[in-house]
Amino acid sequence: MSHDRRRALARHDKDGADRDSGGDSGPDRVEERFLRPFAVAAGDPDGSGPGPGPETLDLLTLVVAARTPGRSEWLRPEREAILRHALRARTVVELAAEVNLPVGQVRAIAGRMIEDGSLQRCGPSRPLARKDILHAVLVGLRSL
Repeated sequence: MSHDRRRALARHDKDGADRDSGGDSGPDRVEERFLRPFAVAAGDPDGSGPGPGPETLDLLTLVVAARTPGRSEWLRPEREAILRHALRARTVVELAAEVNLPVGQVRAIAGRMIEDGSLQRCGPSRPLARKDILHAVLVGLRSL
């Protein structure tokens, strides 16, 4: 390859364009769009900060949007996506699959959203006693 061609390619790469004219695909384009987990989870990727932590917001916790996504979420697309998918009750795991983020991040974000009133926890209408749960499991096993 000639020296001039190498300089032209180096200048072209320096400007952020792809070497080939194939478009947006390729490893360089993926790395440009990569966002570190702490940036998405507002500095707390494991959910151990303020708000419902991992011990209170488990993977099967049902949450539902308390409001619709709006202009206040335009800087936080992951929160907007969670609100959009939580218009009907969903578990934290389902939300993580829908928004294509790691479960730990979605749990941390959902905890903060519950704290600020964007999401609400859904729970049973009455708390079940341990005996009720065991009886329901036993009935289910017998029906198999």
